[in-house]
Amino acid sequence: MLSVAVRALSRAAMGARVAPRALSSAAVGAVEQAQAAVDEAASKPTADPFSSLCNVTVADTLSRKGVDPMCKAAMVLETSSVFDAVKKMNARKTGSLVVMSEDEELRGIITERDYLHKVKVQGRSSRTTQVRDVMTDANRLITVTPDTQVFACMQMMTANKFRHMPVVRPGAWEDGTVRKDELMGMLSIGDAVFDVVNELGDHVSALETAVMGSASGGGAAALCRGTVGAMLNQKVDSGKGDWLHVREDDTVLSAITKMTDNDVGSLVVFSSKSSGSGDKLKGILTERDYLQKIIVLDRTSSDTLVTDIMTASNKLITVDPSAHVYDCLKVMTDNRIRHLPVVRKGAWDDGRVRPEELVGMVSIGDCVKNVVQELEDHVIAMEAYVSGTSY
Repeated sequence: MLSVAVRALSRAAMGARVAPRALSSAAVGAVEQAQAAVDEAASKPTADPFSSLCNVTVADTLSRKGVDPMCKAAMVLETSSVFDAVKKMNARKTGSLVVMSEDEELRGIITERDYLHKVKVQGRSSRTTQVRDVMTDANRLITVTPDTQVFACMQMMTANKFRHMPVVRPGAWEDGTVRKDELMGMLSIGDAVFDVVNELGDHVSALETAVMGSASGGGAAALCRGTVGAMLNQKVDSGKGDWLHVREDDTVLSAITKMTDNDVGSLVVFSSKSSGSGDKLKGILTERDYLQKIIVLDRTSSDTLVTDIMTASNKLITVDPSAHVYDCLKVMTDNRIRHLPVVRKGAWDDGRVRPEELVGMVSIGDCVKNVVQELEDHVIAMEAYVSGTSY
């Protein structure tokens, strides 16, 4: 019996297109599995009872944001300096740019993480390094069309650990390349997740009512009651529950090196060891803090302290282990952030959070996987109810 996630992906992945030369084995497997599921379902006379799930498309999501799906993504030439690319990202308030050739053909994508991993930590100069030397090139790029279902996009992004997908016209890859006038926009995981979760929740609520005669009501917000504490326990059990920190008087260079060494996008910041007030949470440092406050402002990371660019604790959003994962997802999408520190309940009562009161860190990717799994569990319970394997 196919799970709801696989079935929705199989229907939706038809609109996704991988650059025809190469792709990670994980993405190839996902698309091949999806195509096989579509072919198998099409050969059967009975309709899939969950065929109405996850119908929101890329065009729908861009329209909800108030973005014309025919608009152009932010672009940069492959011969531009990485410094100019970072400045453009900052001006457009985006974490990625599509990379084009002088002949106006798609060459790849450059992201915040490309800069951190391939320029700064390797000791290169952003002013003399060209975009094409650090970009993710087109032979590893996954693109989608406006009619691609957003659930498929979200699945591919979380499975392959990237956050942006260029949107191209249908048939754009037929001659092996994408030209400037065939590039239509950019979809981020932040764009995708909330549309998908809410649509899934609405459908599952309706199915519960139709199949079982009752439902919790309220869509995903009511169905998804899993807590952050339970999710963190699962991460610890899988060996992924650790959080990392730096001190406010550490250099930005050492902090960025720790990020890239551990392949994370944020670090919790604690007070300096020399502080007379004892250890306490001072803020958070993210990839975007670095790009916006070091590169764009032309500072030197080896001479700048973490305290000078971090998001301070008075602007920091934290949650406690009893918070619902769905609510965390909404907080992150509403505030355009990707990480939430988790602190013990009541930790802020005296106005400070100590290291022992920090429980962990959750990312938007963690929350997406958890919420989709919880919704899928509801569908499995209904399947068991209908088949008579549950009472």
